[in-house]
Amino acid sequence: MKGSAIANSNIAFVKYWGKTDPHLFIPTRSSLSMTVDKLNTHTTVEFSKDYEKDIAYISGILQGGKPLLKIIRHLDNLRKYANTNLKAKVVSNNNFPRGAGLASSASGFAALTVAGCAALGLELDEKELSILSRQGSGSSSRSIKGGYVHWLSGKTSEESYALQLYDENYFDLRDIVAIVKPEEKKVSSRIGMAMSIETCPFYDSFVRISSINIKKIKEDLAEKDFKKIGETIEFESFLLHSVMMTTKPPLIYWSPTTVRIINEIQSWREEGIEAYKTIDAGPNVHVITLPEYAREVEKRLNQIEGVINTIHNRPGGDARAVSKHLF
Repeated sequence: MKGSAIANSNIAFVKYWGKTDPHLFIPTRSSLSMTVDKLNTHTTVEFSKDYEKDIAYISGILQGGKPLLKIIRHLDNLRKYANTNLKAKVVSNNNFPRGAGLASSASGFAALTVAGCAALGLELDEKELSILSRQGSGSSSRSIKGGYVHWLSGKTSEESYALQLYDENYFDLRDIVAIVKPEEKKVSSRIGMAMSIETCPFYDSFVRISSINIKKIKEDLAEKDFKKIGETIEFESFLLHSVMMTTKPPLIYWSPTTVRIINEIQSWREEGIEAYKTIDAGPNVHVITLPEYAREVEKRLNQIEGVINTIHNRPGGDARAVSKHLF
């Protein structure tokens, strides 16, 4: 009873930040993202009567405490579907930094969901996989599918799932990630979201405006109007961080290099380079651009003081079961 899967991370164009149900991970606002091809997680899950308890290794490190409890909770959800009490061993490897605002939990729990279902012989449809994955990490519901994905907020668990708008071949946008600080952030997204809901005076406005921005992005994706898409992406990113910064105490995830990149991108557009930034809960910057500008953007990012390296992403595909096991 062993299964393996690879799932890609995603970058949100319209952001997810906060839950109406912290146990079922039902979001306060709908979101829209692009799955990326170079940031991924490879996970193997084995259920066996030989295991007396659940054990998990991430990037070679035996997990304990809260990280292990999150994994066990998700394994419990899988076990309910399969009507089994078998314990499991999980081995998972990321090819990018965890907990640094690059949606490692999205690819991580999507891979865990697909690998676990493969191990248990569960045949779930895309909606069921998205709902199940969401209960491990909200944004992982979007990583079940490739390309451009819309996660519906919904009022119940059955209504909150992600659906694919277009596959990875529809529109060749590029996401150049500037890594400026790979270390895990001090305040996790889960804790930060709860803080913002409780204390940010503008949070209700943040929730209300999501429907407007989702509508804009969907219309502009249909027309492949990159300038309009980019403007909404960048506005959403500033909107998210304004909520974070007006949380009590403030959640300031940016570093000096983050600000330097933001200023540079604005000056590049004045030169005619079409590029827009978006930043999740961390200091690392995603620069969304078109193929004809990607190489120049990547070169310029690597010349900025404080940028450690860059990762050049194209739109990525669906989470998928694979035959290569990690143990």
